[in-house]
Amino acid sequence: MAERRSLRRFNGENSTPEYRHAIGSLQVLNRDQAQRAYGEYRNSVILDDFEKKYVECSGAASVKRLKTKDHSWNCATYNVPGGEHCSLWRRKGEEQPSLFVMQLYNLSMECFKNLIGFCEDNNLAFHVESANSWHFSG
Repeated sequence: MAERRSLRRFNGENSTPEYRHAIGSLQVLNRDQAQRAYGEYRNSVILDDFEKKYVECSGAASVKRLKTKDHSWNCATYNVPGGEHCSLWRRKGEEQPSLFVMQLYNLSMECFKNLIGFCEDNNLAFHVESANSWHFSG
């Protein structure tokens, strides 16, 4: 396999022997393997940071659970537009779920419109922040 060129964007303080070794290790992999290896590390860091503030709730990951404390009924399928890799979280120290997380691969304009309508109908708000997805970034 031909050696890949370095773009040298991050020299300076990051250019330690360990850093260069990590880059070299990724360069010997094919593109898919390199993306997966980087993604595996990156995702664990993002999830660790997220879990400093939030605890994942057990049971069904349902938007309905944001509205009620009754978790006795099965509400796993609530048909959130674009709902993919969904999870429900509560702030540390609190009991009630406060955050419904979806980690999408893509979201079309039509799906965005449906999500906006869904949130308006259910008195919910959403925020899109794809940079901090821990599901799979590779």
